[in-house]
Amino acid sequence: MELSVVICTYNGAQRLPQVLTRLQQQQQPNCDWEVLVVDNNSGDRTAEIIRTFQSSWPLEVPLRYSFEPRQGLAFARRAPFKTPTVR
Repeated sequence: MELSVVICTYNGAQRLPQVLTRLQQQQQPNCDWEVLVVDNNSGDRTAEIIRTFQSSWPLEVPLRYSFEPRQGLAFARRAPFKTPTVR
């Protein structure tokens, strides 16, 4: 992977659709990249939004989801390096 776009979010169900739609429209033919959303213990529909986008996401650019139960941006930022993610 050349580039990982990591989005740390807490209760981001209102904001995530617009961000993910824009990322989904990106075309980088000479770049191997992925999108990883780290859900920092959200209480809204964040996980559901990600699952919905994953069902129509282009296969050549993985959209991955990681749940971080410990509240706080520092935990969310470290999550991609230590917790397994789900495609």
